[in-house]
Amino acid sequence: MGPTLNAILNIGVTGIRAQQSAIAVTAHNIANVNTEGYTRQRATFAEEIPLPTVVGTFGMGVKFAGIQRVRQNMLDGNYRAALGQQSKYDLIGANARALQTALGDINGASIGGGLTNFFNALHDLTTGPEDMAIRQNVIGNAAVLTDMFHEAARQLSSLSSGLDLQANSAGTEINSILQQVASLNNDINRIEALGTGTSGDLRDQRDVLLDHLSAYMDISTVEQPNGIMDVSANGEALVTGLTAFSVQVVSSGAPPHPEIVSSNNVALATPGGLLSGLAQAYQDLDATQTSIDTMASTLITEVNNIHASGFDLNGNGGIPFFTGLDAASIAIDGAIKADPALIAAASTANRGNSDVAVLLAQLQDTLVDPPGSPNATLNDMFKNMQVKLGSDGNLANQLGEAFKNSVADLQGQRQSINGVSTDEELSNMISYQHAYEAAARVVTVVDEIMDMIINRMGRVGL
Repeated sequence: MGPTLNAILNIGVTGIRAQQSAIAVTAHNIANVNTEGYTRQRATFAEEIPLPTVVGTFGMGVKFAGIQRVRQNMLDGNYRAALGQQSKYDLIGANARALQTALGDINGASIGGGLTNFFNALHDLTTGPEDMAIRQNVIGNAAVLTDMFHEAARQLSSLSSGLDLQANSAGTEINSILQQVASLNNDINRIEALGTGTSGDLRDQRDVLLDHLSAYMDISTVEQPNGIMDVSANGEALVTGLTAFSVQVVSSGAPPHPEIVSSNNVALATPGGLLSGLAQAYQDLDATQTSIDTMASTLITEVNNIHASGFDLNGNGGIPFFTGLDAASIAIDGAIKADPALIAAASTANRGNSDVAVLLAQLQDTLVDPPGSPNATLNDMFKNMQVKLGSDGNLANQLGEAFKNSVADLQGQRQSINGVSTDEELSNMISYQHAYEAAARVVTVVDEIMDMIINRMGRVGL
């Protein structure tokens, strides 16, 4: 004997319920078509337990088996790796451009131009050592040059402060992400422990957070059978189960700079990510600062050594032309700045002698860097810095653009799998609608048959 009418009625009801749930899933997809990080969900069905009979088994309808997230973990890993590299090189490139600006600017001029103008003024002094206007011009150009060094030092200090703020902000943001991931782990575990299937929307929120975290560092993730996601970087646990391990911002290095470390004091800068970019940016900044200071100290030493060997217009021995030790402190000696006659241009007390002025002017073409085995002039030092920063910046920009394209391509691939296609969802909705209507028709037919049996059979003449 086959299924009873009540059993057939129940089959129709299972169809209605299953298709109704599927329509709800489709509606949820359509509603979230523009939601960041949303993963398309798919309704899944399964047959109800069949009814065994002497003539075989009869199907007893359909059940809504659950909701499946349409996501590919391998693409997530590739996307996050590329995003970390893009973040790293974007920061390095932006920092290189900022360093170039710091070296090149006071009213469109540069330290290199200031050096040239200063030495040109010294060349003029060789032809008119007693001309006070020429002497004042030497002081004027020296003052502009020292201002350029000061401005470069100020901008480098400002860049360092900006990187410090970025490092501290990164530490705060990373801790916030880790806390949210741990909280979502708790929610996902609690909901999925009920056996009602995966919590797709909460998993989406967690995946978005992991995307954001990967912009800071290369991360490793391991999903446990209970749905909890463990997160680590550089072998250090960041989230384990329901616990988030806070990162710290510490001062390290020489000169000291902020560095983000794990709760075990292990550096979290990885080959990719903003933290790696920060580390490289600090290295580039320190190298530039050292070069600027070396240039300023070399200028101070070389000019002062020559100037001290000469005589001023009053017949007195030369005093140091510059004071200070580095780019931030270089300055013209106060006495010379107040009285141009104190410039020691002569090699003797003879007022018309300009031998020392000639030596000072020749310093423009003298090899002074590096000390001990020089192969570069002061101007060469500046040009070499600019060329290196330009080369480093261009390379970082090229790599950043390449990884940006990779991120866009991988995001497109993820979107083609994870994302919602309204055309596809509307097609699914029509299919579910027709299935719903068909199941409803089964219920109507059985209802009519039962009505006939109960209310009409046995009534003669009807």
